[in-house]
Amino acid sequence: KNIDNIILATTNLKNDKKLTEIATKNKINFFCGSKSNLINRTIECSKKYNFDYFLRVCGDRFYFDYNMIDLQLKKIKEKNIQFDMMSSNVVRKVDQGLTIEVVSAKALKKIVLNNKRISNYNKEHLTSIFYKFRDKHNIKTIKLPSYFYNGFKYTVDIKKDIERIKFISNNIKKNSFMSNIQERVNSLRPNVVSFRFGKDGVPIIDAVFKKGWKIPVVKGIEASIAD
Repeated sequence: KNIDNIILATTNLKNDKKLTEIATKNKINFFCGSKSNLINRTIECSKKYNFDYFLRVCGDRFYFDYNMIDLQLKKIKEKNIQFDMMSSNVVRKVDQGLTIEVVSAKALKKIVLNNKRISNYNKEHLTSIFYKFRDKHNIKTIKLPSYFYNGFKYTVDIKKDIERIKFISNNIKKNSFMSNIQERVNSLRPNVVSFRFGKDGVPIIDAVFKKGWKIPVVKGIEASIAD
């Protein structure tokens, strides 16, 4: 509701042309830029579409609480809050994939102007330089409910993550898939399972717990919902 424009900012590589084709088909604006310099790509994108602030949503984040995001954006607009970056990871990191970051395009441009040498790591990780030199930037903290800190992983980084996401999605009632994570968990069927992956990548159920119990997250084992 409080987002003016959705832009797919991808690379100018031939392989990513598929993404722009999907964006075009769905009438989504897109920008193609540097693969290795994400800061430069974002700055050039901001020039083309003339935006002052942007909400960062990485492509590996399948599940994110857009109701909570919309609430934060509404507060920013109503209170006219000025900042270089507003983030949920300033004091404590939320579960992987649930991060909320709103960044000032102007602040990003200043970083390039004031830093002649930006490391390759910071070029590839858009907001890392804000966290590293937080005392030099106007950073605001986004406070989130406790269910953002359960120790779960919602991102897709490797092939096994795709299987896990499928496993989670297939075991959630289609008519109860809500944007709010807490509401979604409360609406799930009564049994909660922990599972791991076999050699073939197929999830193996390890144990079943009653709904409401604390779900253990062990190294090599993820938690999800089953029928």
